[in-house]
Amino acid sequence: MNIDFSLIEMQNIVETSLKLLYEQVHTALSKHAPLKQKRVRWQIQPGWFNDEIKKSTHERDCFYKNRDFENSKRARNKTTSLFRKSKVNLFNKAISENQNINYLWKHLKDINEQGPLSTLPEVMQQDSKKVSDKKEIAIICN
Repeated sequence: MNIDFSLIEMQNIVETSLKLLYEQVHTALSKHAPLKQKRVRWQIQPGWFNDEIKKSTHERDCFYKNRDFENSKRARNKTTSLFRKSKVNLFNKAISENQNINYLWKHLKDINEQGPLSTLPEVMQQDSKKVSDKKEIAIICN
């Protein structure tokens, strides 16, 4: 309503008129309907994420937001424990059901908090014999 179209109509070049119109509309939109950033949560949660963890994280965040640090710390520890247990249970289930080996290796880093192992152990035991050859240790691990 407040855009002055007379400036746009006075232009002889169409591109200039269009540019002025875009600028006027952009100015009006920026003032009355500014863009806002919104956090988008995952649509599909990981397999280890369940309702109990969701409730626990919400509770933890509420305590922290209300500056109840004593209860926040307890809730944080409980949530971390639930994360770990749920991840371990998921992988134990995957192993017992003979899940695809690629799936296991791809997600194994989730339960090892120190990150992937950079070196192989010096000695491993398979059945009743000890193996120290690096190639055989790698085969056993795989």
